[in-house]
Amino acid sequence: MNKLLSALQRLGIASLRELVGLGIDAEFVVMAARYRRIVRVRKGWFALHGTEPSVLAAWKIGGRLACVSALALQGLVDSDLTHLHVEVPAQASRFRVGQNQRVTFHWARRTLGGDRASVELGAALIQASRCLRRAGT
Repeated sequence: MNKLLSALQRLGIASLRELVGLGIDAEFVVMAARYRRIVRVRKGWFALHGTEPSVLAAWKIGGRLACVSALALQGLVDSDLTHLHVEVPAQASRFRVGQNQRVTFHWARRTLGGDRASVELGAALIQASRCLRRAGT
C-alpha cells in the first residue's frame, strides 16, 4: 500500500497503466479504490483522498483546470466550484458535466505548460484576460 500511496503522492493523478509500470499490481489498485483507500477519478485514473475537489471535478469532466479555476488553485482569486474553467483537447467530444455544474471549456490545440492539475500560471492569466474580455467585464 505504501508504494501505491507514495506513487500517487508524487504523480498527483495517475493512470492504472502508469501505476502498473511502477510495479504495482493492477488488481491491488482496483481493490484499493473499491475499499476507498484511494479515489477513482474516472475510468483508469486514480488519486489520493484530499486531492483538491476542483482538480477532481475537472478530471471527471475530462480535462484539467484552466483560466480562473487554475488561478483559484494557486490562491490568486476566489474559488467557485459551481463554475469551472477546464482545458480539454481540441478533438475531445464527450464530457461528464454534473447537473448543477457550469463549465467554460478552453479548447487546446496543443498542450499548454503546467501539470495534471492545471495549466501553468502564465497560460491561466492569458486565458482569464480573454475570458473577461469575452464576458464584457
